[in-house]
Amino acid sequence: MSNKSKKKNTLVEIRDILKGEFDKFTAINNEIIDNQNDFRNINENYEKYNNSIDESRNHITQLKKREFYENLFVWIGFTFFMLCVAYILLKRFPLHKIFIYIFKLGKKIVYFFIRIFKLPSNKKNLNKNEL
Repeated sequence: MSNKSKKKNTLVEIRDILKGEFDKFTAINNEIIDNQNDFRNINENYEKYNNSIDESRNHITQLKKREFYENLFVWIGFTFFMLCVAYILLKRFPLHKIFIYIFKLGKKIVYFFIRIFKLPSNKKNLNKNEL
């Protein structure tokens, strides 16, 4: 073989090696592009889910606000109702007399239990201290 043919064979081998490496890099580049597209799709899906979660969070917040205001209005209505009932009862019945009677009755019950259990009263203690 001549020197030219050796060089030619060497160049052909180098060309084949370079072509093979180029094909490998082309395949790797195509894989990278495919992976990039997959990542884009994943990112788009993530953004869709994130948007859905944000919308759901907003709806839940709105529902909580509605629930709070509904409970507030119910309690305001109940309080107003009870105030109206109290006003009507105070105007219609002499409740101050009833309260005085209940107080006197409670006082008698307390004195009764004091006598039963023979608890010392304040008056007796004062008299003993004075002597």
